[in-house]
Amino acid sequence: MTTRRRALVLVITLYNTGLSDPGFDLPIYDYRAGAAVFYGIEAEGKFELGNYGPGRFDLELQADYLWADNTDINEPLPRISPVRIGGALVYTAAQWDTRLDVFRVQAQTRVAPNEFPTNGYTMVNASFTYRLTRDRYGLMAFVKGTDLLDRDARNHVSYLANIAPMGGRGVTVGVRGTFQLSSGSAKCHVAFIPKGRHRALYGGLRHHLGEVFRRLTEQKESRDETVIREYIRNQEHEDERLEQLNLWR
Repeated sequence: MTTRRRALVLVITLYNTGLSDPGFDLPIYDYRAGAAVFYGIEAEGKFELGNYGPGRFDLELQADYLWADNTDINEPLPRISPVRIGGALVYTAAQWDTRLDVFRVQAQTRVAPNEFPTNGYTMVNASFTYRLTRDRYGLMAFVKGTDLLDRDARNHVSYLANIAPMGGRGVTVGVRGTFQLSSGSAKCHVAFIPKGRHRALYGGLRHHLGEVFRRLTEQKESRDETVIREYIRNQEHEDERLEQLNLWR
């Protein structure tokens, strides 16, 4: 368990300049360094429940809490993670293992000026892994289900929390391999992710960003919409790539 009772640090955050952009009629903010104070606590533990059948049950628990203020203006810092409490029931056998994760994210109502609060949600994930081989070229097949309750979950620490929710219910099937080399080890994976709610949500966000970029280019007397559309497509591909990489964290 780690406890941080008080930490005074310098942060870079947004400050309202009091000015407005004449083209968009929006307030202008500057990124500046300022003093901030943090309080926090985080804890995690693993408990062996005993052997049952060919394997063993383990219980993993974790929780964290963070409170932070900008002491220059005596206001909460933006995008501070809410209270999170969760656990996982893990069953491990010689040839396979499975786990069920349940965690609760509380609502975040302590927000900075011009920041929107986010609702709490409960996330349920499950996975099953089967070891195909156990030699130096280890192969594992897996099935992973995410957000099984299909909640409308918003990541409060994201800049896009009010525009795009986290991906809804989904299933990922794949194969992962570990190769032992003379100078170390390497990993690779092949995953099959259905294109569903995540892509549809990003499509809506893409139209929103397209309008923003179009207005910006018109303001700068540039109308190269081909470049804009190509940029948005690249962002979509990058988002999908990062989602696949997160499967192994």
